[in-house]
Amino acid sequence: MKKIKLFAKMILCVVLIAAMLSQMVLPIIAQATQPLYLKEVQISTGSTAAEAKKWLTDNGYTVFGEDLNAGTGKDYAYLGYKTTTNRNEAICDISMMSMDSGYKILNYGKMIRDSQEGIETRAQELLVALADF
Repeated sequence: MKKIKLFAKMILCVVLIAAMLSQMVLPIIAQATQPLYLKEVQISTGSTAAEAKKWLTDNGYTVFGEDLNAGTGKDYAYLGYKTTTNRNEAICDISMMSMDSGYKILNYGKMIRDSQEGIETRAQELLVALADF
């Protein structure tokens, strides 16, 4: 009888341990099997490598690679990135520009609003022309 009680206690302990481990281990395994997507990319500069890297790490970025300005005599520059498991937050395209090529900073929000106003005007004119036709 004592052996049966001991055996039952051991089985109960094994079941409880398995239940506790499944609550801790399964979420980790599930997270590890989800694909990671690149969410954000940022370049940080500083007069020292530590300063440039610190801004990235303080803002939640993972520092990637070596100094992008190595050998140029300019400030230290490091690339940082963030990842996500949410596919909708993933970067789907990226553009690069040369900082020494006479670039212009444009207000893309204003450009979109201006083009929408022009399109709406043309659409109204087209509707009037279609109605007359």
